[in-house]
Amino acid sequence: MVKSLNTKMDMSCKGTWYRNGPFYGNIMVGDNAFEFYNETKLQDYIQIPWDEITYVVADVYFGGKYIPRFEIRTKS
Repeated sequence: MVKSLNTKMDMSCKGTWYRNGPFYGNIMVGDNAFEFYNETKLQDYIQIPWDEITYVVADVYFGGKYIPRFEIRTKS
């Protein structure tokens, strides 16, 4: 079982991670990290500590249409 890096959760919602196709799961934003947990494969997850994140890109507009996605940039 994966242990969360967060001690307090600020936000939790469903999301899709695109890596060679869509992966559906839960996004968790907390006091120590950004986390994504795949809803079908529990061993497939992402944990990015806040000190490794340089910035987050969000609010994409394309041809007058809003595209709800974001991108996380890390140090390495």
